[in-house]
Amino acid sequence: MVDSDPRVNGPFRNAEEVGFALGLASQNFWDELGRPAWLPRFFTQHLGAALKDHEAKFSHGDVQMRNIMVEKVLDNSSSGEAELDGEETEKHHEYRVSGIVDWESAGWYPAYWEYASALARAHEEIDWPEHVGRMMRPYPLELSMILLVFQDLQLIY
Repeated sequence: MVDSDPRVNGPFRNAEEVGFALGLASQNFWDELGRPAWLPRFFTQHLGAALKDHEAKFSHGDVQMRNIMVEKVLDNSSSGEAELDGEETEKHHEYRVSGIVDWESAGWYPAYWEYASALARAHEEIDWPEHVGRMMRPYPLELSMILLVFQDLQLIY
């Protein structure tokens, strides 16, 4: 969902404007459906305060497993095999990140955005949250608010 309204897309000067924009996006969504909703007012009134005091950081904006390219750098299959149930062996490989693609959402976002956006649509990727938690500083409260916004906008299926 891309809205051409600069009040929704920014740029924004502060957290209050971000909260207002998310509330306006929610209001626009529900107006298009022709249905009243209380969450747009809640977002407009409270998100700015709930998500304040974060400096702006340059972020990819869509860090997902599908956007990270890796290459195998070491194959430990001969020396690093672990026995499973006495019969099967598990091969261990080492990988390194060779690139990150899909930069169309990149920009200056609040510090929590990379973490929140990386997890907001991760429901099918079972171990992704653990990886994200090791790669990025966690922002659990901010993630909770962003999840609520994404659910309201039906960006999470």
